[in-house]
Amino acid sequence: MIDPIQITIGAFAGRVASRAINALLGPENPSLVDNVIENAYHSIEDEQGNTLAIVSDEQCSDIEAFLESKEVGSLIQSWAVLKVAGREYEDLEAPLQCIQEAFVDLATARCGGYENPWNTIAGDLWSLVTQFILAAVPMVKSHIDSEEMAAYFSRFSPGAHILQGGKRPAPRYIRDLVDLFGSVSRLSICRNAVSDIRNAAEDSYRELTLAHAHDEYRVDVDHLYVDRALKRHRSEEQYFQSDFLLSASKSIPRIVVIGDPGAGKSTLVQHTAHRLIESTESETVPILVQCRNYAANSWGVPLTSYIVDGLEVAESIQIEESTIIDALTVGSVYVIFDGVDEIIDLSRRRQFIRQIEAFSRRFPYAPMLATARRVGYARAKFDDQSFQVFELDEFSDEQVFEYVQRWFDITRRDTAEGDAFLRETASIFDIRRNPLMLSLLCTLYRARGYIPRNRRQVYRECSELLFQRWDAMRQIDQPFDHRQYGHRLMQELARFFYTSQSAQGGLEEQQLVQIIAIFFRDTASIDPPEDRVRAAQFVDFCADRAWLLSAKGYNSRGNRLFAFTHRTFMEFYAAECLVRLAQSVDEVTNAIIAAFDADPSSVVPDVMVQAIDDKYDRGAEQVLKKLLGSGRAFSGSHRDKYLSLCLRIVNSSPMSRSVSNSLPEKILGYWQVTYKSVDKSHESSVAFFELYRDPRARMIDAAHRSIEAVESTTSSSISSLDKLFATEVCKRWARFEALRVGSYFEIEWFEALSPVFDDIAIVYARRIVGDEQQLRKDNDSARRGLVRSDDEAIDSTLADYLISTGRIEKRHFNVRAGLYPRLYVPSFSIASPGSLIDTLYDALYSGASTVASHAIHATAWHMDHVAQHRMLLRDASAFNVVLDEAVNYWPQLSASEIADKLGDVTPLWEFLLWVMLVTYEAGEFKTRSVHQRLDGVVGFDNLKLVLHAYDRSSGVETGKIRPAHRTVIGNILSRFGSWATSWALEGASLTVEDNQPNV
Repeated sequence: MIDPIQITIGAFAGRVASRAINALLGPENPSLVDNVIENAYHSIEDEQGNTLAIVSDEQCSDIEAFLESKEVGSLIQSWAVLKVAGREYEDLEAPLQCIQEAFVDLATARCGGYENPWNTIAGDLWSLVTQFILAAVPMVKSHIDSEEMAAYFSRFSPGAHILQGGKRPAPRYIRDLVDLFGSVSRLSICRNAVSDIRNAAEDSYRELTLAHAHDEYRVDVDHLYVDRALKRHRSEEQYFQSDFLLSASKSIPRIVVIGDPGAGKSTLVQHTAHRLIESTESETVPILVQCRNYAANSWGVPLTSYIVDGLEVAESIQIEESTIIDALTVGSVYVIFDGVDEIIDLSRRRQFIRQIEAFSRRFPYAPMLATARRVGYARAKFDDQSFQVFELDEFSDEQVFEYVQRWFDITRRDTAEGDAFLRETASIFDIRRNPLMLSLLCTLYRARGYIPRNRRQVYRECSELLFQRWDAMRQIDQPFDHRQYGHRLMQELARFFYTSQSAQGGLEEQQLVQIIAIFFRDTASIDPPEDRVRAAQFVDFCADRAWLLSAKGYNSRGNRLFAFTHRTFMEFYAAECLVRLAQSVDEVTNAIIAAFDADPSSVVPDVMVQAIDDKYDRGAEQVLKKLLGSGRAFSGSHRDKYLSLCLRIVNSSPMSRSVSNSLPEKILGYWQVTYKSVDKSHESSVAFFELYRDPRARMIDAAHRSIEAVESTTSSSISSLDKLFATEVCKRWARFEALRVGSYFEIEWFEALSPVFDDIAIVYARRIVGDEQQLRKDNDSARRGLVRSDDEAIDSTLADYLISTGRIEKRHFNVRAGLYPRLYVPSFSIASPGSLIDTLYDALYSGASTVASHAIHATAWHMDHVAQHRMLLRDASAFNVVLDEAVNYWPQLSASEIADKLGDVTPLWEFLLWVMLVTYEAGEFKTRSVHQRLDGVVGFDNLKLVLHAYDRSSGVETGKIRPAHRTVIGNILSRFGSWATSWALEGASLTVEDNQPNV
């Protein structure tokens, strides 16, 4: 009979597979299954099903003992350390081979006296063990990339820490990792635990819970989730798709995502966790830490202990804390801290952030993600050197449309209803861009068929929908107390949660029952012990059916915790209660100011204003008057926020004629006195153009009257027009148009403002004509329209908008007054392309024949002043920044394609070449993306000859490049004006430094 060992050709297996080796290969490989042969021999198969080895039960037991020996553990440990940090070896394979040979020698020595030795498979056994080490510690090999860390590992071997003398010991995480390398059983337990977590959490993260929509309580996250982009904190340019959060296999994320309430941070977290679990490439599993629960119920407990308890409660998984520590050590756990901002106490929040940072240092290979509200983050933030901060903005219009389409598909509604919803919510686009509010509005629309304009009404409708009507519509019986006292009780509870920081993390059931029992006694005259019985019944109902206040899990003592499902609802009901209990308008106003100061993004101030209008006659109007007076005590952006709040009040509550008539003057006072620059009033400008029909009509009427008033005066000063209400309004609209967001506001604004812009253009043109005539009369040619002023009378963005819309003719352009076409214009906090750049883009994209004649004339005017009057570009570096951004949207064109686009329109050719040359001069004599994208206008090779000629004529070092003959340069630039050849051959500059005098 043939000895089974003699036919063994691969790795080893058997009973050890269930205890060591099969665990080495991991539970994720179901093909590696032991087949028992006559209860005496065992077979191992590879992933293709091929038999690798057959061993006896006795051999399996001996191999298992061999692997667990101290000598083998030391070899495995040494191999792993070399594999991780062997950068100092030129030939790493040599020492690794030595370790393998030592392993084989140990196996041979062990089997020396055996009747059925197994040492012939020792080499395959070693390969199996080392493959497991690499699979069980996926993060480490990719991330030992610093000399210091490599040095720590390189001097590590069994007992080495005793022989280091006075050297600083390696960090704890490296000591733990090296210990793990030497313990196959610990790594096996760790890997099995990670697999258990993955399997248990798969359903939890797959389902997106819509607590505000009963029918769709559980929705596959992939069906409803809209892809999001994250913006690097304090950057307007660096955007990243949210899936980069999954890059744990290539890097070790340390990320904080901040956003406004309801922006979708928790949904993003769930999507990320779901993708991690589903990914076949990721070796990590997500573990979610709800910060408010930890702070409220487990404060002071080690995070690893909290994670162990949470897995047992949420997933029914019992895992030792030491195993979680091992999984964190090898980087198999992606820890997500959701809602850091929900730890209300500032000192505790800061302490918890320091705790997370220490946790990240203790486990440097474990990816970590935290979320927080944008408001208040600066007061308690993570270390910028350790954590990258990204912002999650609200939905774009495209994302709103996608979400609505997905939502209406899930609820099996037709496309026409989705389109109707989008039209009806256009007037509250600021609300619907918030993902949470959009979800609520979709639910409300389905139930009601219309969308209320008033924010308070929206919140009230949503809360009623969630709290009562869903069950009533389904004919589900509701408890008497829920029907009779539900909303009043919600107000009292919300006020308690809103004013109690500790309660916001979750309130124990017994405490909640006590609060409700007191309400029943004091408000509904219900005597003990019935008050407590009914309070307990109410809490039970909330846990099972009511979707505003619901059970959120258990604390460490096993007590059930309750909290509001969404903070928005808590704030809505708290605001209602605060107004109901207030004894005067002054008291409400002070509460509004306090709430607004604490969190401008909160819904509390808006709801309180709208609620007081029901409580007191013209209550909102009284609040508005007091707020307008209080706001003047503040300065800067804080004052702009108060004006924004005041305009929101105007937009939600009717005002008397006297107040409405006084508003334009008060707004003008804020805009002109508070901000010396228009660009500091973005928030109030947005709120202004959100005004609905009636206050909008009042503002438009005031704008017209302000123009009529100045027309009736004898003053001919151009600068006096800058103080008009109409001018201030138009300056702001022009900025929104420059940002390409004017269409976000109601179309009626555009229609109503059009004649205002017409009138302003006429007045400006008349004043300029009169001013120039006076200068001629005074024979003051030096001050006439060709000289630029540092204090231009006309706002540059407004002037450019009047020109771009054809309201100002070329004959009225005036440099001294600031009425001329621009390359770029200020648009609140950023600069946007001006009309000249827009004209060039239109010509390159659609052809010169599509460009309006007044735009061509404006371009010609610009080039005339370049050629005839040596008008030089100031702020050239700023122009390059704007142009670089704009060019990203320009087409890639060859010189011949440009010729087809521009035809024989000389001003466009001249201007395009001027852009090429001025960006080179302003860009430290380097070519930029615009030169490449547009083939240098004259061909990129020809352009390089022209640029080289300029370098020589300007005294710039050109190296050994052979210059082109002047005739060659002249031929290249023959179709352009003499200014171009003067620039190339004479070094005639096209730019001027800001500190030089005007030319």
